[in-house]
Amino acid sequence: DNTIMCWDIGGKEDEGKRLFIARGHDATVTCIYSDDIKLISGSADKSIIIWNKDTGEMIRRVVGHSRGILCIQSGPTWCVSGGTDGDIFVWENRDHHDDPAYKSFKYKHRLRCPKCKITAIQFGQLEIISGDNHGWVSIWWIKTSENMRRCQAHHGPVTGLQFDATRVVSCGNDKNVQVIDIITGQILQTLRGHKAPVTAVVFDSKMILSSSVDGILRQWMWGSKSSCGRGDKIHTFQVGETLPNLSQKYDVAIPDIFKWNGIADTKKMYQGQKLIVRKGNTDLPTAAELAAQKKSQRKQERESRVLGMNMKDGHNLTTTVETALLGTVHPNINREILISSHLEIDQENIISSNMVEGSWGMSLASRLCRIQSDSTKKSTTKLHSD
Repeated sequence: DNTIMCWDIGGKEDEGKRLFIARGHDATVTCIYSDDIKLISGSADKSIIIWNKDTGEMIRRVVGHSRGILCIQSGPTWCVSGGTDGDIFVWENRDHHDDPAYKSFKYKHRLRCPKCKITAIQFGQLEIISGDNHGWVSIWWIKTSENMRRCQAHHGPVTGLQFDATRVVSCGNDKNVQVIDIITGQILQTLRGHKAPVTAVVFDSKMILSSSVDGILRQWMWGSKSSCGRGDKIHTFQVGETLPNLSQKYDVAIPDIFKWNGIADTKKMYQGQKLIVRKGNTDLPTAAELAAQKKSQRKQERESRVLGMNMKDGHNLTTTVETALLGTVHPNINREILISSHLEIDQENIISSNMVEGSWGMSLASRLCRIQSDSTKKSTTKLHSD
């Protein structure tokens, strides 16, 4: 009905009492957020309305999105909103005491995500984390409006998320909760258990709480693999900084910074990247170290399989060559010479599976011709000696 209702759920006497009805939107109210000072809402009518949180009186109405608004979050001097148009607006205003009518409320940055709908959003001092209807979680650098990293976290819309210095926790319509490394963008863990879409998620240093439309609130305890909660020192990489600077500042070796954070190329480092510059527990590997160990293990397994296949193929190829050499013999070629010549074939060429079939054929034909020529010369020499 396009309205917002406020209820008192505090005392027993007034429990369930409706305090006010806020009217002002022209279409469905799709998102709402309240802080200590104000109430703010977004609607399918493309507008944002700021309300007095005590009386429900409309203070100001602003527009900017070209389509309906799906998610919103606000603070004392800022607000972020995401809509079905794929846009994220970062709004700013002066302090409430200096501007009670919010006349200074205006958008400062516009972040664009083409062909998607922004379904969840979280604001940080330097970055914004968003989720969309395709299941992607994106990390945005506010100052430059750059999309620094994306992760396919869910199959379907992202419905909620929260983040800290090293990780993002998100939930979605696919009934899962995902823990994502904010530095690498890799999914660290998938939490399954809900039987219906998960609508909200929050976490602290001890646990994750998630709620679902199945009416269940689930509690998940952090495991030991997480970087947070171990006391790791995190640094936010800024423009103009270098790894030697960080090494000197935090008294840490540059190779350790590379290893702890999985840095393969310094040219791919970006402003706002979270770097572990001191490990809280030296015995526990970071997420990047675990990923590197798994990658190295997979590489060794692949090499072992390839080596085993090459040895098997080399044996089969040797057998095939012997059969070809001994099975198709020219009448004038002495079989003993042919066998002797075959034994001189470079074993490395026999085992190699990279040799082009035509080249091998030419090599074999040339050897047969050379053997035939040698056999003819020996026959001629024998006739002359007779």
